[in-house]
Amino acid sequence: MKKLKILDYFVHGAHQYEFAKTGHHFYLVDPSSNKPNWDINDRPLLDNVHLISEQEAFKKLYDVVIIRSPVNVKRYEPFIRRGSKSVAVVQTTSPYKIPSQTKNIVWNCVKTMDKFGKDRFPGKKNHYIVHGFDPNEFTNLHLEKNSRILTVANSFKKRADIMGYDLWERISNKLQVCDLIGDGNKDISPSIKKAENFQKLIEIYNSYSVFLNTTRDSAMPRSRGEAAMCGMALVTTRNFDVDRYFTHGKSAIITNDKNEMVNFLKEFLKSPAMCEDYGQAAHEIAVKHFHVNDYITKWNQVLESL
Repeated sequence: MKKLKILDYFVHGAHQYEFAKTGHHFYLVDPSSNKPNWDINDRPLLDNVHLISEQEAFKKLYDVVIIRSPVNVKRYEPFIRRGSKSVAVVQTTSPYKIPSQTKNIVWNCVKTMDKFGKDRFPGKKNHYIVHGFDPNEFTNLHLEKNSRILTVANSFKKRADIMGYDLWERISNKLQVCDLIGDGNKDISPSIKKAENFQKLIEIYNSYSVFLNTTRDSAMPRSRGEAAMCGMALVTTRNFDVDRYFTHGKSAIITNDKNEMVNFLKEFLKSPAMCEDYGQAAHEIAVKHFHVNDYITKWNQVLESL
């Protein structure tokens, strides 16, 4: 298919890094209307991604605009009036307002799509596209493990209800071997840092024995998928689509019970072989279901159908 000119507001750098791998020409605007501050240490800036201000954006014509929360739908109307097709992307667990002209919605959660898609948005075309990860980037480096527990989360305490921060805090206080990395966590501790660069993030995933995900209201947490692709053993809450991919007791520990989480985390820390078995199972599932090539193919099918 031809290369499209796509306007997108910069609200989720990790996802938009993978999105740009579809190969189209992307023009990113910050929701503040300014030119985005893309952090190349977090994800590389691909050659087909152009960072512009909203003022610059109004001077161009686009084939497609991507509708995202929390950007007000009125911001998109000038582009749609000038002939741009639009696709809404719902990566939250509840939908938001989209322009009436928007006929296609992409969801990253089947349960959310099934619950809201037809009733809330009659006449729209719903597509399910789960996150994609490149197994050549998020890979098992076979590093020596540090016998500790990792969680990766940005602004963890600020998004406590979504991310299950209180559950993580109780488990962390109980076990005293839980580490957190991510941006925007100074309100928890000044010592919490994010990865220095993209490669360092991969190395961090590979240095830990087990990954702990405590999210409650995140449809398909990216960090959990990244950890699985790197071959980490997973202990995760049971919410939304996790059971669609992982099986409790085989490819992950899936439970909302704090005591059960703690007991399994202790077992993992005592048994490197158990970590390896669960990590390999998680990796195989991630490659099968979350491969970036499938993600790119499905997205290009949506874009081609507009």
